[in-house]
Amino acid sequence: MTSSGYKMNELKIGIILSTIRKGRRSQEIGNWLLKESSKYSRSHYEIIDLRDYDLPLYGKEDKLGVSKKFIEKTAEFDGFIFVLAEYNHSIPGVLKNAFDYLGKTMHNKAAAIVSYGAIGGARAAEHLRGILGQMDVACISTQIALSIFYDYDDNQNFKPLDLHDDNLKIIFKRVAEWAEALKPLR
Repeated sequence: MTSSGYKMNELKIGIILSTIRKGRRSQEIGNWLLKESSKYSRSHYEIIDLRDYDLPLYGKEDKLGVSKKFIEKTAEFDGFIFVLAEYNHSIPGVLKNAFDYLGKTMHNKAAAIVSYGAIGGARAAEHLRGILGQMDVACISTQIALSIFYDYDDNQNFKPLDLHDDNLKIIFKRVAEWAEALKPLR
């Protein structure tokens, strides 16, 4: 076991927060996933917040070596759950920029999507599936689509509806199964 509680033979799944905008909702959703992971999975889950990596626009000089740290961090994981915000009917630009740095680091890993937005982030999820496919990431079909109208109370506190519970269990189970199955290819 490492100092972080991670066992060496255990799968590592990253919960990627896809946006850095002020007022974002991804942090509370990511924390919810992290909390729920202990109920449904034996894998090690960890939040990867794109705010922690001030990645320059891909192709620009990276004087601080942030992209190297981001690539190294992402390489540690066997799979991912993307907490996906929908902006302008697609994924956040900062997430696309992050993908451009990762390249083969993502190959043969598993992913799931937990999206949010006015219509549950469905359009962004569709775009993300295409990007992940191009990067040789196996994205499971089960998805959670959180509504900013129904999964928040009147005071805008995150209160996911119970109807997400079944899909939550499936996501944790399948991401781990697929990450394990893809291990020999990594």
